[in-house]
Amino acid sequence: MTPLARTGPAQKAMRKNDWLARAVLLMVAFLAAGCGFQLRSWDLPSAFQSAHIAADASVTIDAGLRRALEQAGLVLAVDQSDAGAVIRLSDQRELRRGVSTTRGARTAEYEMTLSLVFAAQDGEGNEVVSERRISADRTFRLDQNNPAATREEQALIALELENELVQQIMLTLSAVSRADQT
Repeated sequence: MTPLARTGPAQKAMRKNDWLARAVLLMVAFLAAGCGFQLRSWDLPSAFQSAHIAADASVTIDAGLRRALEQAGLVLAVDQSDAGAVIRLSDQRELRRGVSTTRGARTAEYEMTLSLVFAAQDGEGNEVVSERRISADRTFRLDQNNPAATREEQALIALELENELVQQIMLTLSAVSRADQT
């Protein structure tokens, strides 16, 4: 008897579960498509063909912003005179402060805040986004028994904060791009 010829109750149940899982997946896909869900994308090339990032030495998010701009379809210009948009980043600050304590007066939770000053100009030097400070923050628990895990969590949170600032910049540029089209 071949393995395919065996159709016991377990095999029938597995085929029924397979069918059910596929049906649920298909239903979720239809619901997502029907509600207008789509992956986030940025329509920046319609307003700016290229961009130049002018970042101070204190800024560490410029690499993430470069990636996001390239993924949005912009060409990164080496010289700002060749760019359709000049994005200025400066005065990046990271702040960590205790927000709660234990009974023994030790810090139990920290709040991390990452902020920077951001502005943008078009290729002709006109101000597109006025200079503003943007920020992101997260609160995390301090594990007194595992300082290595706390350091790792803090490093992950720092990356999340950088990504959030990049998203804020991209949202602002996208809003400017849409406003220019109307």
